[in-house]
Amino acid sequence: MFEKFGEFDSAEELNKAAKGFRDEGDEESLFALAKENGIDKEDAEDYWDGETDELASETMAAVGRIATEREATKADSPARVILLMISGMMDDAELRKAVMKKGKRAGKLLEKMRKTAKKHETGGTGVCCGTDKQLKDLIRAYYLQTDEELDEKLEALYK
Repeated sequence: MFEKFGEFDSAEELNKAAKGFRDEGDEESLFALAKENGIDKEDAEDYWDGETDELASETMAAVGRIATEREATKADSPARVILLMISGMMDDAELRKAVMKKGKRAGKLLEKMRKTAKKHETGGTGVCCGTDKQLKDLIRAYYLQTDEELDEKLEALYK
């Protein structure tokens, strides 16, 4: 992920890069930037043609980030479930911004969940959350709170 252009920390950063390519007349780089960030080719075409003022809205950039991560995690079904849940939470502006932060990955949340489940397993089985509400709470904690607060939420599932 993000091998050519690097990881952007916000939709604003992504749009600045896109503007630079458009201003330079570098169509190939603009389309490569869009593809690397999960932005549809048609949206990149609209931006290139001047039909839109930005390559990606905040929502498009966040959904693109999730799509890029989903593509990179093809084999890991639990991570894909988390990404699907996050996709359904994109009506939350605060979460959209947080999804775009460098280094934030659903896979990292899954690692913490697995570690906690392993710590509390009984009979060779450990489960970290069971309901959609619990998963949504953990997603919000991962993206919007500190690691310590997330750890507290994970441990609270076992009380």
